[in-house]
Amino acid sequence: MTATNLRAYNRDIEAMIDRGQNDDAVTHCKYILKYFPKHVGTYRLLGKAFLESHHYSEAADILQRVLSVIPDDFISHIGMSIIREDEGNLDAAIWHMERAFEVQPSNTAVKENCAGYMACGMELNRRKFASPAVHW
Repeated sequence: MTATNLRAYNRDIEAMIDRGQNDDAVTHCKYILKYFPKHVGTYRLLGKAFLESHHYSEAADILQRVLSVIPDDFISHIGMSIIREDEGNLDAAIWHMERAFEVQPSNTAVKENCAGYMACGMELNRRKFASPAVHW
C-alpha cells in the first residue's frame, strides 16, 4: 500500500467527481472521514459528490455542516442554491446565491444566476400581487 497525503487524496477525489465517478468519490470521502472526522474539505467533496449524484437531501445535510463551520463557503452556497431551487424554494435559492456572490463577486456564472433569480423573483411577485378581479 502506498502512502499519500490528505491533500493529494482530496485532489484525486475531486478528479473522480469531475469524471462522474460520484459513488466512488462518496466511498473515498467516507473512508477519510472515519479517520479524520473533522476534515471540512472532505465534507465539502462529499456534499459535492452527493449533489452531482442528485442525492439532494444528503447533499443538503453535508453542505449545511460545512456552512456551520465556514459560513462563507462558496461551493456550499452554490450547492445549497441548486438544492433549494430544485425544492421550489426560490427565496432560499436566491439567499444562498447572494451569499456566493458576496464571496466571489467577479464570478460571471454567479452574477448571471443572481440576475436570473432576481428577474424570476420579480415576476413571481408581480403575479402574486396582480389580481384578475381588479380592473383599473
